[in-house]
Amino acid sequence: MQTHEYLEKIFKAEPIDRSKLPVTWFCAPDGSLRVLSRYGDDVYDFRPYLQNPAQQSYQLDIMAVPEVWRASFRETIVAYWHFGRSKHGAPKASTVVNAGIALIPFLRWLTTIGVHRFSDLQPIHAATYALHVKTTPIKVKGKRQGEQRSERGLENLLGVVSLAWDLREHLRDAPTKSPWGDRGGQTLHSQSRGSRIYAKTPCLEEHEVKALFDVCEGVLKQAEHYLGLWEILHNRRNTHLKGGCRTAIYSYHESRWLQRSHGMTPRALTGKVHEVRGAIAFLLGLLVGQRVSELLSLETGCYFEREENGQIHSYVKGKTYKTRNEGCEQTEWLAPPYVGRLISFLERIRAPLVPRMQAGIVELEKEWEQTSDTSRKAKLSHHIDQVKRGSRALFFSYLGRRRATVIMRRAEFGRLLGLVRKASGINCVLAPHVLRRTFAVMVVHNCNGDLRYLRKHFQHWSLETTALYAANETRDQGVTDAIAEEMLRSKAELILQWLDPGYPLAGPAGEHFVRTRAKPEFRASTLADREKLACSLADGFDVRDTGHSYCIYQGVPSCGGRGLYDARACAECDGAVITRREVPIWREMAKQALKIESKADCGPSAQQVAKRSLDAIGEILRPFGIHIDDLRSASNE
Repeated sequence: MQTHEYLEKIFKAEPIDRSKLPVTWFCAPDGSLRVLSRYGDDVYDFRPYLQNPAQQSYQLDIMAVPEVWRASFRETIVAYWHFGRSKHGAPKASTVVNAGIALIPFLRWLTTIGVHRFSDLQPIHAATYALHVKTTPIKVKGKRQGEQRSERGLENLLGVVSLAWDLREHLRDAPTKSPWGDRGGQTLHSQSRGSRIYAKTPCLEEHEVKALFDVCEGVLKQAEHYLGLWEILHNRRNTHLKGGCRTAIYSYHESRWLQRSHGMTPRALTGKVHEVRGAIAFLLGLLVGQRVSELLSLETGCYFEREENGQIHSYVKGKTYKTRNEGCEQTEWLAPPYVGRLISFLERIRAPLVPRMQAGIVELEKEWEQTSDTSRKAKLSHHIDQVKRGSRALFFSYLGRRRATVIMRRAEFGRLLGLVRKASGINCVLAPHVLRRTFAVMVVHNCNGDLRYLRKHFQHWSLETTALYAANETRDQGVTDAIAEEMLRSKAELILQWLDPGYPLAGPAGEHFVRTRAKPEFRASTLADREKLACSLADGFDVRDTGHSYCIYQGVPSCGGRGLYDARACAECDGAVITRREVPIWREMAKQALKIESKADCGPSAQQVAKRSLDAIGEILRPFGIHIDDLRSASNE
């Protein structure tokens, strides 16, 4: 539907003949294709093209554009919708809508300085506008009102400055030169992204994950009781539908029954069910690692198990929108078996509402047949499509006076997560993209043997399963990319710490880092130089966590894992790096060896082994200011 042969007429026709030419279409319930927006309309409606439930804007209001710019704005948006920027092809509808929304404030600003045509646009105007948006705080009401714009926000606003220049071959009113001058696309609005070592998306700390997870577990322990009441209440309600969709949420008799038998109002029960949904939303985001649009795409029957390489793996299937140029694509995500229980709870919440959903669809289709107004038919068609999709969704919400069921919006999903955060009492950023990064971090820690809390929920993830997961095209490649990126970043952060001249290290490999840091050419290096070196080293070798040291040994043959149960092997291995984190473990090993050394009944052989162990452990503890003689004196006391 995006590229239609009629669009060619728009760019061949004179301006006076363009107003009636179609721009967007919709597919009616009877299968016919009907015009939704025309070139001369005051609003361009892209709803039929936006399948992503996380997309919040679907219209472009032409009347919000200064009057002198409306003709150029229409021409630019339609050209972008049809042709796209050079070398990129036609964009998605969401990209066009977002670009149009970002272009409007630029055109308003140009109007204030007396520029009314793209042909008058000069590089000095772009540079001044870039300075304007960087220094002007956010004015729109919300949590960030009064704050400076983020780097992503600046990119969105300034990225459209060159839109007319990129589309100049298709515009009558086109710029005569690039608004960014000779510097091309990487211009004043481009800002340093910094080192790839540091991620911009925040990650939940371990104590935050534990507190939030415990809250969700507590909610789910009571889920059986509340979902049982939910099913009884709605089954009683369904007996009164009689082929229609009631607008009243609950009748007097249903409310009275619930109050008398269980001491709850329907509103209180609905609140408890929302808490269950919030707990499930948090746990799915944490344990599966999906984007918000992918979580909202989950439908009944999305959980399944499959045997692969002699093992049973659990999966969740849904849709991916972000990395697809058009529409969506069916995708699978690896999940722990625990997720099957969460999906079953969501299916139980949805099941009693199905008769009401179906009755709502019937009513809307009847109204569509009886309506002759084209604009009203277009809105009803979109509404019917929304309700049909919402009737299959596990995360749904209500819309309009009929309380029709539609796929949940991003804002409401965020409110569900807010219930979990509020119940935990933790002041943290809790959003789907934060859960996705936390998921990637926990997978990396589990693959490295450095995950303790929630380990059973990530035991299905290893380096082998990550490779298996990435090999299948039906699975979300974005998850494996996020894991690989997080794995590289975690190694780079660790190595950067080792390169810090003031950070003590032990072990043969740790001593090599210390000697390298002491060289004059390294001591003269800056933090940025060390970050580049850390990234380079992270690409070059593996880092394994044994619990009592980090192993970076790359040779063949290796110790075969002997250092996992014999720490002294790591103390003498060329690939061992020992940091402050492992000092308490080595101190306890020293105390145990001292006990064996002090007992004469252990025999000379055991005492000799203990002495060799103490010598090796002493070399490890010395860089941290701990000496075996001091430990021996303390044990004798």
